[in-house]
Formats: sequence, structure tokens, C-alpha cells
Amino acid sequence: YGRRRNLEEEAAVNGLAQLTFKSWWYEDKEEPCGGNGEEVGAGLAKRYVTVNFNIESQTFELHMDNDQEISLYNLTSVTAKNGLPVECWDLHIGAKLNLLGKSTTLQQGSMSTVRWLDHHAKRLTKVKGLLETQLKKYSTSTLPTSVTYSKGLKTRGGASLRALMDQTEELRLMLARYRPKLADSITLEVADILGYQYE
Repeated sequence: YGRRRNLEEEAAVNGLAQLTFKSWWYEDKEEPCGGNGEEVGAGLAKRYVTVNFNIESQTFELHMDNDQEISLYNLTSVTAKNGLPVECWDLHIGAKLNLLGKSTTLQQGSMSTVRWLDHHAKRLTKVKGLLETQLKKYSTSTLPTSVTYSKGLKTRGGASLRALMDQTEELRLMLARYRPKLADSITLEVADILGYQYE
């Protein structure tokens, strides 16, 4: 039963075409003042946005539910907090993106998106643990914090896949000093986890 469940999860993850998140923010709501045409503050309005990311084309769709629905398609100008273009590995619940000039935090993910994120986080964490175990056999030095800390929220879908990828690569390079062939075999395992998108 467990193996069949794992195969079903693998198929669902591999077949997922897009990641879907929801976010919201508050902004000033202004209304016309009676008679003179000027606008006055009318409190704060909560604005919602649904963010879809197409995994294959690496493009975004935004659906904003304001006073009227606005949808934008095939956006490629969305950047991460560091200003770099966004890939699927940069997206997780709690990630901050620059959407149309506004800093936006991804607040929620769809069930299939959370499953996709957790699946990859679990596999990368397993490889990271294997690397740490192997390194302890050859070095008595304490591993640097840069490769041991957990980035992201401690909630489903909250782990930063990008941070796990970077930490895994740093650990792999450290292990390569002692066991280059083993390090290379782990590189292939990471490539298998991340698929054709991993270079």
C-alpha cells in the first residue's frame, strides 16, 4: 500500500503543470468627496491576487480581484527579493516576489502546489542529510551554518527549495574533496529529483 501511494504521489507531482498561490495586501481606499470631485481616504481595502506559475514555460499569470477582476498572462518580469528572475524552485509559501513593482508575499498554496513543494523538499532534505552523514566520516570540523540552517516557514509548503539546492551543492563540493566519485553520484541523484530543469 505504501509503495502504491508513493507512486501515485510521484505521478501527481510529475504531472503538475502549474503552481498556484494566493496573496493579499491592504491599500488606501479612496472615494469621491461629495460635490467637489476631490478624493478622500476611506480606510483600507484588502486586495487579493492569485499567482499561477507555469512550470514548463516559466511564466506567470496574475488574477487580481479588486473592484473589477484583472488578469495578466505570460508575465516574465516577475523577480525574487534578490532581483533575479524567478524559477519554480524560488516559490514557496512565505516567499517574497516583486509583482508589478509591489513586494508581495505568497500566503497560501493550492493543495497540489503544497504537495509538489513538500515532495521536492523531502527528497532534497534526504540527500542533504546523506551528505552531512558522509562528511562527518572525513572531517571533525563543525559544518558552517550556511549549510545547516532551515530557510523558510515551518509549515507545509514553506521550505525554500532554492536554499536546499544551494546547501546540497555546497555540501557536495565539500564531500568531493574526500570522495569525488561519491559526490558525483549524489549529483546525479539531485538531478533526478529536480528533473530536466536542473543544470
